[in-house]
Amino acid sequence: MPHEGNALKVRVITGSRERLRDPKRLAELERVITGADLVLHGGAPGVDEQAGEIAFSLSIHCMVVQALWRRRGRKAGPERNTVLAEIAAVFKRGGAEGVFGGFPASDSVGTWDCVRKLTAAGIEGDTY
Repeated sequence: MPHEGNALKVRVITGSRERLRDPKRLAELERVITGADLVLHGGAPGVDEQAGEIAFSLSIHCMVVQALWRRRGRKAGPERNTVLAEIAAVFKRGGAEGVFGGFPASDSVGTWDCVRKLTAAGIEGDTY
């Protein structure tokens, strides 16, 4: 955890439902997470799951915001992305250093939705 006077380092990870297999992209995911105090992700199989595994291996706390598929149907993913962006924005307003890492596949509609919402919320980051 941060020392008094240092900003909390929050990393939001969004990505494909396919696990990263490319060593360069996997190294980027680990680089984005390394040094964080908290990792936020959507709990989906694939990149989100890998982010959680990496965070756990580095002894970094995770906050998972699952999509409520049974209750919300097709709106669940976009609603979850909105909640992730809002949580990140709250941390940022509280003085945290918020950064996102996006790891889309060519057909990652949900990942790009989340990236747009994070950017609109003032959270900086990159896609890999």
